[in-house]
Amino acid sequence: MARAASARRSTAGSTARAAASSARTRPLLGGDPKSQGPGIGGSRILAETFLGKVKADDPAGHGTHVAGAAAAARWNKGALSDEAHCPEAGIVSYCVADDSYGTSTASTHVTAWQQVVLDQKTRRTPVVCMAYTDSADPTSTTQVALDQAVLLADVMVVTAAGNAQVADAKSPSTANGLAVGSAVPDTRKVSAFSAVGPLDKDPQRFYPDLVANGEGLTLPRPDDEAADDVGVQGTSFAAAQVAGAATLFRSLAPQATALECKAAILATTDDVQGQNLAPPHDDRNAFGLGYLRVDRLVSLARGQGLLTTGTLANKNSVARTWLPVQPGKHYAAVLAWHRTVLSSRAWSDLSLSVVLGNQVLGCADTPRNLHEKLVFEVPRPAIVTIEVRANGLDTANLPFAVAVSEVPRPFLRGSFEAIGQGCPTSRYGEVEVARVPTDAAKGFGPGSMAQPFAAGAGRLQQIVDASELGGTFAADSIAWRQDDARTSVWTSGLKVDVSLSLGPTKVAPSAMSAAFASNVTSTPTLVVKRRQLVLPSFQAPNTDHTAFDVKLPLDAPYQWPAPTGQHLLVDLVVWTSSTSVSYPVDCYYKNPVTMARVWGSSPTATSGSLLPIGTALSFGATSKTPLVPLLEGGPMPYAGGLLQLELSNGLPKGAALLWLGGDSDTWGTLPLPLDLGPFGARGCALLLPPVLVHGLGLDQDGDASPSLLLPNSDDLRGLGVRFQGLVLDPAANALGIAVSNGLRVRIGG
Repeated sequence: MARAASARRSTAGSTARAAASSARTRPLLGGDPKSQGPGIGGSRILAETFLGKVKADDPAGHGTHVAGAAAAARWNKGALSDEAHCPEAGIVSYCVADDSYGTSTASTHVTAWQQVVLDQKTRRTPVVCMAYTDSADPTSTTQVALDQAVLLADVMVVTAAGNAQVADAKSPSTANGLAVGSAVPDTRKVSAFSAVGPLDKDPQRFYPDLVANGEGLTLPRPDDEAADDVGVQGTSFAAAQVAGAATLFRSLAPQATALECKAAILATTDDVQGQNLAPPHDDRNAFGLGYLRVDRLVSLARGQGLLTTGTLANKNSVARTWLPVQPGKHYAAVLAWHRTVLSSRAWSDLSLSVVLGNQVLGCADTPRNLHEKLVFEVPRPAIVTIEVRANGLDTANLPFAVAVSEVPRPFLRGSFEAIGQGCPTSRYGEVEVARVPTDAAKGFGPGSMAQPFAAGAGRLQQIVDASELGGTFAADSIAWRQDDARTSVWTSGLKVDVSLSLGPTKVAPSAMSAAFASNVTSTPTLVVKRRQLVLPSFQAPNTDHTAFDVKLPLDAPYQWPAPTGQHLLVDLVVWTSSTSVSYPVDCYYKNPVTMARVWGSSPTATSGSLLPIGTALSFGATSKTPLVPLLEGGPMPYAGGLLQLELSNGLPKGAALLWLGGDSDTWGTLPLPLDLGPFGARGCALLLPPVLVHGLGLDQDGDASPSLLLPNSDDLRGLGVRFQGLVLDPAANALGIAVSNGLRVRIGG
């Protein structure tokens, strides 16, 4: 199976854990029975331990794939057959599978980890690969057993992060090992299926720890050396690649501990930020500390860099080591440690710094991961001090490892930073006065609904329980939000003719009738006479639960009086529609029922289908505070990419100026910021010198989205520029303008 971390599968010959063990004194033979390898039947399988209910004959193929990704020798003469990172390693299998699908139990997993520890005296297994789903809870029995095996047997444990796109409850915690996500070979983009952190119920922990090739792989097929399995994918195989690399490292550096191995792998990774610029794969919670680089790992094993261990006696301890470095080069330093109190979700918190004289070249101090990484450079040949400090320890005399490797110049993240403040326009915006249901303020609902904006006309009647409304309010508009799970693609210009009535009703949502008239106990107010509503574009699933973009202004403000014992009736009629397919909006179904709806398939329907669900609604009112032009940045700016800005809160269909300025605090002889009050624009200020000015036309919402294609030049990397906007508004003040905040842009690359 391709994605074993999302459905429990075995790792080596139908085993749950394949420990790839490289011989430390002599190379092993290839494993072909004709060559008389050292293992079972002349193979490289040194032992099979059956802990589950089935034997290791791998009917699913997943175990063979994982073992092949870690330690395969060329299995046939085909062009796609290839060696893995450690093709002469011996393999020890621990079978925990209870059926042909690889299903297993937590107790069997625990037994397997205990067996790994017991076998260590005779087998000296340096690395264990576990490509099963497990638990994100570090105090679960399986994760305690895993972390305990690392402490007792000094094994380097590598696990698959999972294929559910998010680091959910089944992504293994692997606190004392490495959890591996998947990347695409060559492009090094994070795979679409790879688990993205933070880890379930641990928002401060970055996850996974690193990525490796996990798709587009060619791997051996069980019991058929003449054949290839092509295009195999899953984080299981990314984990196996790291396991093979770790085995190679420990064979080349036989005195290195599992902790040093962990630090070495993380210190030699490639920075892949530049290949992963789009959410949700644009930060450490997608690719960890980088992409596996076995060549650098081998160099570190052979002494090209620093690999050392130490201990911190108590919370006030500081450990130091020194390293000569050269200018013009970049170095990655990694600190790694283990948790020791396995009954707790808390563990030691260490920090890493690199110091040159009185100058701190870099500092890494994250609160939850059991490793820290920083990249630094020096201006001249020097000996730097590497400092390890304890912010908190779960045990006295805590061991740690430090690895330093030379790496290429890292990708520099671009950034936007707001500076100063703008001044008000003559325009007033809207504020939200009520959102229903109350859970809608926390996030999206569990479902979507085609009504009320379905293909064709119809009538939607909805009752909202008074408990969801939170008292009286006055509204100028009502709005729906596009759903977060539906992937329909819409362009602007789709239209529906609607009318809307609001009013109190004595009918509770749980008692709502399929007959429209039965739900009306007092005459509702017609708040929107028949009018055309243009549906906004829907290019992708909604990711912002605060965005209620399907907005319908009311003809006049509606006052909800919150009458005792009565609920809100929302009655929407869709008279005509230019749509051909449904337009999904977010909806809720709750128990007990606090929202219910009836849908009829014509504007004059007297009855319809009744369901205990309701659309999420937002009621808005005109703000008492005038709008201030706002200048914001779009996606991260980088050399060779698009610099996108967003200027909002101007006049609908109005005009604006955008200027670019340097970091100077003066404009000619005038100091900045320059108060524009004396010129008739009270409260406004020029924040930066206008070096280059560009005119903008604003859309119907008073917004503009200027963009600039940046040259792909190294000279732009790290460059800082500033922008400010100005909107024309004759009613704003005597000067007839309002200005935005400033925006400092740092270009990455």
